Amino acid sequence: MLPPAWDELAGTCFRTRAFLEHCERNNPCHQRYYGLWRGADLVAGAIAYDLTLDVLTFQNVRSPLRMTVIGVPCSVAWPGLLGKPAHTNPLLAAVLERERGLVLGLNSAPRPTLPGLVQGPTLPTVVLEHEHASFDAYLAAQRSDYRRRHHQITAAMAGAERIEGPCGELTERGYGLYLGAYERSEAKLEKLSHGFLAQLPAPFRLTRFERAGDLLGWHISAVEPDRATFFMGGVDQGLNTEHKTYFNLLFDVIRAGIQAGAPVIDLGQTAEVPKLRTGATLQPRGMFAWNRWRPVRSALRQAAPWLVYGEGFEQPRVFKDHP
Repeated sequence: MLPPAWDELAGTCFRTRAFLEHCERNNPCHQRYYGLWRGADLVAGAIAYDLTLDVLTFQNVRSPLRMTVIGVPCSVAWPGLLGKPAHTNPLLAAVLERERGLVLGLNSAPRPTLPGLVQGPTLPTVVLEHEHASFDAYLAAQRSDYRRRHHQITAAMAGAERIEGPCGELTERGYGLYLGAYERSEAKLEKLSHGFLAQLPAPFRLTRFERAGDLLGWHISAVEPDRATFFMGGVDQGLNTEHKTYFNLLFDVIRAGIQAGAPVIDLGQTAEVPKLRTGATLQPRGMFAWNRWRPVRSALRQAAPWLVYGEGFEQPRVFKDHP
């Protein structure tokens, strides 16, 4: 059982004790936790779990390998190290002394400074940081062609019903749309179960769009005081072009975040191009690999160009005040 002080380091609902317990119940993968104490104070934490991952996933090559992952076991862009670098670096050193085999750290930000780690970029997360008082103000700040594009996107969803409720309302049909998105993804991590998604606690909420009996798409998002996060979603691909469902889901997350007063709206990793067109920007994330055997580390270093993420994206000029 993690101590209450853990939540003081969490920084987000995705790393709280309650959420990690949810992961243990619904996505068991030998989760284990480490903590660094200074006297009576918990100053750093680490989340580790076991996963079979395609190590050449960014090359779209099947290459399964069992490993230890330092991260959050639910495909989210938060790192598995909690606390300030002055404390997470010595804690990570102790973790690497204890763990065996290949250790992979996901979504590191900032990068650890331990010698010997093989490091490189991984998928960035796409974040909209804003000071808009309303969604209308957000649209008014955009260039005319992007405002026109938003109007066309929302018009394509005309007549659809927006239904918001608890995650338990996710149906098997809706879960099937998530599975379709997972199979199309080029950067697969955990395949989450229907139960995992349907049993998500507050602040997670399910929003779905239906029209004439058809489930067009849905998203599960979490709105916290300082951040709104697009967590998971599903889209009926056969109806996506007609209704521009995916873009409407993105704008729905942004609208809800702005209305809730969240200054940061995290649209998640992957699908960078459509997300950047909302005015969001890329926030880099790193990854690191470690093995206690020097020859293995040497091999990892030589293979690093095939292991890391190397895509680049041009930032569109969405807002009128964009330089």
